[in-house]
Amino acid sequence: MKKIATLFALLAFLLCCTACGEAENEFGISMQDIVDANHTEKLLEHYGSFKIIVSDGVEPFEYYVDRQLVYEGFPDYQAITTEDSYYYTEQGGYYRTLYAGVEMDHAWYAQLPLDEESCLAEEILELQQEGDVIYLKTKLPQERFEDFFSAAEREKLESLAVEYELDAETNCIRTFTQIAMFTDGEMARQIVTVDQGAYRPDIAENLYMRLSQTDEIRTVTVVLDPLTEEERSYSVTVPKGGDEVIPYCSQEYSGGMYLDPECSIPFAGEVDYENDMTFYIPRVERE
Repeated sequence: MKKIATLFALLAFLLCCTACGEAENEFGISMQDIVDANHTEKLLEHYGSFKIIVSDGVEPFEYYVDRQLVYEGFPDYQAITTEDSYYYTEQGGYYRTLYAGVEMDHAWYAQLPLDEESCLAEEILELQQEGDVIYLKTKLPQERFEDFFSAAEREKLESLAVEYELDAETNCIRTFTQIAMFTDGEMARQIVTVDQGAYRPDIAENLYMRLSQTDEIRTVTVVLDPLTEEERSYSVTVPKGGDEVIPYCSQEYSGGMYLDPECSIPFAGEVDYENDMTFYIPRVERE
C-alpha cells in the first residue's frame, strides 16, 4: 500500500508514455493502437501472465500479473494484490491490509505496463518492421517530465526518447528503452522488459500460499460505529505466529482503535498473534 504513490510516479516516467499520435499517420500505426494492445486485460488474454522488469538507473523492481494476483517486487519489499486482499512482506514481517468500509483500488494496475493518461503527447518518429518485430522510436515532450530531473539536469536536458520492440502481430510490447540526452553528451538509459507468459515468481507464490492458508490461522475483525445503528464489521484471516493486520479506514475513523464495544479501553499496541482479535473504531466527531 505504501508503495503505490511512488509506483504511480515511477510508472508515469518509466512504464508509460505511449498514448498519442493521430488515428491515421504515415506509419500505419498510432500510439493509441499500442495503448489498446497493452492494457493488462489484453496482455492476459494473449499470454495468461506477464512480468515487467525495470533495470538500469533506478531502484530495480518488477511486476508480475496473472488471473489470480498482481505481484510487486522490490529488494526490501514484496507484495501481492488479489481480488480482495493486499498482502506484503518487509524486513522479515508479514502484513495484511484489512479494508474496513472502503473499497480496494484495482484501477492502478489496469494499464500495466502503460499509463495512458500520462503519455498522450508522445510522437512517433521512426518505425521499422523486421520479421515478427516492430521497432519504434518516439519523442517525449520534455515539459511533461522535467519534475523527474534535478534543477541541474533540467538545464542540460536536450531530448527524451523511447525505443520500442513490439510484437508485430499483436502490438504487445516486448521491451522499451527510455533515453534522456543531455547537452554535455551524457545519456541516461532505463530499460523495461515485458516477459510475456512468464512463470509466477517464487516469492509471489509463497505469499499467495500463505495468504490462502486455512489451518493454524486467526481472525482479526474491525467493527465500525460500534453499538450504533450503523455498526458493521469486517474480518480477515492470517497465519498464527506473527502476521500483522493493518486496518485501512476512511479519515472519519482516524480517532484510534479500542478493545471493547463501549470504546473505553484503547488499543495500546499489544497484539495476540495466536488468537482472534476484535477492534472497535468509532466515528470521529466533527466540530
